[in-house]
Amino acid sequence: MKDESVELLRQTDICIAPVYSLDEVLINPPVLHRTLVVKLDPPKLGKVRQIGILIKLSETAWEIRSIGARPGEHTDQMLAGLGYNK
Repeated sequence: MKDESVELLRQTDICIAPVYSLDEVLINPPVLHRTLVVKLDPPKLGKVRQIGILIKLSETAWEIRSIGARPGEHTDQMLAGLGYNK
């Protein structure tokens, strides 16, 4: 249905593009070509996919160094910084 609708609307004077599901985005050739999804291998989680660097600059190399904190990973540290104890 989506493909037929997009194709029909492309025949008119309408700016149109499909809305992809997350699964479709992760295998979309232009997304993969621009390395907008990268595979990381953090020690505790194993292989994960993450959004890559969206801005591409010809003379600046970017690197993803971390997948970020897990939920609650820094809670004790943050609360201690606010004066709370265990």
